[in-house]
Amino acid sequence: MRVDDRRGGPAAAVGVRRAVGTIINLLAVTVRLIGLAAAAILLVRIGLAFVPVNPGNVIVEWIVKFADIIVWGFRDLFLPTDPRIGLVANYGLAAVFWMAVGLIAAGLLSGLGLRVAGRSRS
Repeated sequence: MRVDDRRGGPAAAVGVRRAVGTIINLLAVTVRLIGLAAAAILLVRIGLAFVPVNPGNVIVEWIVKFADIIVWGFRDLFLPTDPRIGLVANYGLAAVFWMAVGLIAAGLLSGLGLRVAGRSRS
C-alpha cells in the first residue's frame, strides 16, 4: 500500500479527498455563475424598461416574470414618483445582492474545497 508523504495516510484516501475537493470547487463555480446570471437577468429587466419592446414577446415575458421572482424582497423597497426610477433602484439593489451572495457563497465553498483537498490558499 502506497502512503502519501504529506499526511501519512493511504494514497486512496488522498485521491478521495482531492475528488471531493474538486466536486466542491465545481459547485462553487456553479453557485458563482447562478448568482451572476440572476444579476444579469435583473439588469436586462432594468434595460427593458427604458427601450420600446413588445411586451407580448415570449423572451420579454420570460425575463420580466423571472426577474419579478428573483427580485425577492427588494421589489417595493423604494417607491419614487417615477416607476422606472423605482425599478432601477429596487432591481439594481437586488442585482447587487445576488452578485454578492453568489461570490461570497462561492468563495466559502472554494475555501472548503481546498481544505478538504488538503491544500491551502497561497
